[in-house]
Amino acid sequence: MRPRTPTFKALPLLGERARELSLCVYCPKLCRSECPVSNAEPRESLTPWGKMSAMYFVADEHVPPDPSFTNLAWACTGCEACKNSCDHKNPVADTLGVARAAIFAAGKAPAAAVRVARLFAERKAELGQRVAQAKARHGLPDAGAQVAVGIVAGCTYLRRLPEIADDVIVAANELAGPATLMSSCCGGALAMAGDAEGQRQELVELAKETRGMRLLVVGDPGCAYAIKKGAAAHGIAFEPRIVTLVELASTNVNRLSRLTSDVAGDPLLPPVFHDPCHLGRGLGLTSEPRAILTRLYGAPPREMHENREHTACSGGGGLLPLTMPEVSQEIAKGRSREADGQLLVTACAQSLRSFRKAGAHAEDLATLIARGLRKSHHTASPAG
Repeated sequence: MRPRTPTFKALPLLGERARELSLCVYCPKLCRSECPVSNAEPRESLTPWGKMSAMYFVADEHVPPDPSFTNLAWACTGCEACKNSCDHKNPVADTLGVARAAIFAAGKAPAAAVRVARLFAERKAELGQRVAQAKARHGLPDAGAQVAVGIVAGCTYLRRLPEIADDVIVAANELAGPATLMSSCCGGALAMAGDAEGQRQELVELAKETRGMRLLVVGDPGCAYAIKKGAAAHGIAFEPRIVTLVELASTNVNRLSRLTSDVAGDPLLPPVFHDPCHLGRGLGLTSEPRAILTRLYGAPPREMHENREHTACSGGGGLLPLTMPEVSQEIAKGRSREADGQLLVTACAQSLRSFRKAGAHAEDLATLIARGLRKSHHTASPAG
């Protein structure tokens, strides 16, 4: 059957995604096994087909825009795994992102998403305090002090995992400094909530704050992905080259020293590595974290069953911990079980939090990079 051309009067913003929605509506659901959400809670409406079909029918006024349909746009982590198994490479996560914006603009977003947008100003004020404290701890200059390198540590690191934000700052300064910490953010949480205009404003502020810089080092790959994707969507140009800390460390891998036990000084066994969705599938960085871990441990990391560009989600993305907390936790438990009690390393703030909440012994790659740099200082000769 050939899809008709819809008008999408109810959610006109989705008009630009008519082809993508139609492809899913008329599809035999080849990607259903890829979605972490519908795998954790097996409901047809939570499959990529179900979510896209719901958006199609709401937009085309076949069904009323009530929460039983519209909330399905937030039943997605943004992992893009379904795109891998789609013959058309249909960008389901991107389309659901547009649906979130349309539903948010119509005043029908779920309460958790509305709360994220409403409290953003308050949380940004808290972020400003954390940035000021971090600058004081590390003796970082202000952004206007002709500093060529900026750092976006990541809001989740700064607010929830400040010790890892410190590791990001130490590593970025050591590898690319002198650098300073940015007070603006990627606006990724606003985009996931559906507040597209809010994210645009944040990116405009970040572009102004980094004007004149040559390099912007981003600690959380989810933030780097949000900056690049959001800047392209909103037509915002950034002067500095945007790189993740993982990229920066991989190009300076010889500056890292091998990690050993603090007690006996014995070499440590390689950990299990989890590819964050936005790092591996979104940014295409799969060999870089493995090069870093091989340098730090003297051998390649152990692999999860689903890895690299075929990695499986941790359940921490897309605001799923807020909109569907039980499903998010179930996804994280399933992934963390693969580590079988061994050290699990990731490179994503939300993944790290999800794994730790699931009881896994988990570390962030930024912490290991910082340790490798500190150890190289301790083992260097005085002449060096």
